[in-house]
Amino acid sequence: MRGVINPITGVTEAALMTKIRSALRKVSSATNVGTFKRSVRYKAINKATGRPKWHHRCVICGKEMPEGQKVYRTKKDGTKWKVKKSVYDVDHVDGNPPLQCFEDIPAYLESLIYGELRILCWECHRDHGKAKR
Repeated sequence: MRGVINPITGVTEAALMTKIRSALRKVSSATNVGTFKRSVRYKAINKATGRPKWHHRCVICGKEMPEGQKVYRTKKDGTKWKVKKSVYDVDHVDGNPPLQCFEDIPAYLESLIYGELRILCWECHRDHGKAKR
């Protein structure tokens, strides 16, 4: 039954799936996403200092982004986030399947670990997500 708190877990099934999804994404981010980000970065010369710095390039718009640069992103309602976030995102090209029950975990995990990834600037990632929905 939807919306019913499970006496064993103490949360609803939807809340439990959200916690599992979050944990799986943290593991993915610490392993294959990190490896992917390191594999596609390249050194570019910083114009101000003349020193090399790691950069990423958005595959949609071609924008160059320094690896550690962060900005205040704009929310859907037009306000700004309170904390700075990275100027680029790692996008799963095929998206991820829904995770609504325990039977969905293998497909979701396979998508996270073995799915095709690409680097997008956060604006292109936002627009791509809107277009998908």
